Order: sequence, then C-alpha cells, then structure tokens
Amino acid sequence: MDQEKGKEGRGAFVLLAAAAILEAVTLALYALTGVSEFSQKLSLQVLLFSVAAAAAGIALLIPVRKGTGKAWSDRLLGLALYAVYALALLAWLFYIVSQLNYIANIAVGIDGTGLSPVFVITTVMFAAAWVLALLSARAFGGKAQETSGAGEGEEVQHG
Repeated sequence: MDQEKGKEGRGAFVLLAAAAILEAVTLALYALTGVSEFSQKLSLQVLLFSVAAAAAGIALLIPVRKGTGKAWSDRLLGLALYAVYALALLAWLFYIVSQLNYIANIAVGIDGTGLSPVFVITTVMFAAAWVLALLSARAFGGKAQETSGAGEGEEVQHG
C-alpha cells in the first residue's frame, strides 16, 4: 500500500511539473506572438493568471513530492493544487477572450478562412496546462484521501 501512495505522489508531482513548465512555455509563446493586427496589446489577465499558475505550480512541487503526512495539511495542499488548475484555466479562458476579434474574422471569412498554427498551438498548450494541473490535483486528492484513512464515501472526522 505504501508503494501505491508513493506512485500517486510521484504521479501528482510529474503532472504538476509538466503543467507548470507547459504554462511557462506557453506564456513565453504568447508574449512573443500575442500582439497582432487583431489584438494590439497583450492581455494583462492572461499574463497575470499564467504567471500565477506557473509560479504556484513550481512553488508546490516540493510539498507535493514529499507530502505532509498530516490529513489536514494534505487537504490544504490538495486545495492549493486545485487553485493552480483554476489559475491555468482562467489564463486559457482570457486568452480565448483576447483573441475574439481574430476568431470572429476567421469565422466570417473576412481576413482568411483558417486559424493560424500559432493560435492553435497556443490554445492547445494553454488547455493542456490546465488539464495537467487538474489531473495533478485529482491524483494528489486520491493520495490525501488514503493518508487520511477515509474510504470512498466516508467522511473524515476532525477533532
């Protein structure tokens, strides 16, 4: 059973590391390619949420890897992992919103009929980052539930 806990902790760590790295790389890609004729400036919301998601992900790597061994702090750590997911999701959503002029022009066929590869790659990378962060939180949540001793459908008693 301890070996299973170690695998889940390692899985959450790897997923979180991948999410944080992907978020940082996507942020760099956005910073380099985000300004176009349809979007004259970079979105402050995309930058802030993306930086926050990447920084929080990196900051949580060591606690996720080691675990705390205490049920209440593992639960807090699990909530923090869901916060990383929410930040990455918001970065992706604000990226989509920042590109609405471009998407509308393509949809109507004004300035082209196909999405640019940079837009597709950036969108997919932002989406992959939040999916990885969500999977990390879910993987760590299973580990936290096992360390608390609660089975599925059981409630943990705090005293």
